[in-house]
Amino acid sequence: PSQTAPSIAQAIAHAGAVRAIELDINTEWPTFNTYGRGGGHDVSMLVPTHMQPDTRYLYPDDRDFFAVYSRMSGPITGVPLQ
Repeated sequence: PSQTAPSIAQAIAHAGAVRAIELDINTEWPTFNTYGRGGGHDVSMLVPTHMQPDTRYLYPDDRDFFAVYSRMSGPITGVPLQ
């Protein structure tokens, strides 16, 4: 709570960031979830919060978010084509 924009920028630069963006400062919304397999299995909440479920990004939401996907090697099976 006592951080300022310059102190946050200094901490991020000290950690090695060249470019960074603050996404949300409201403690209710920031989350960082990873999923080990398709369909939302093997969820890991890097930034756990009791305000948001681990399935938050698997359903439509009114809040903005972005997703990063890694390319899997080999054929993709069990996913219906749309």
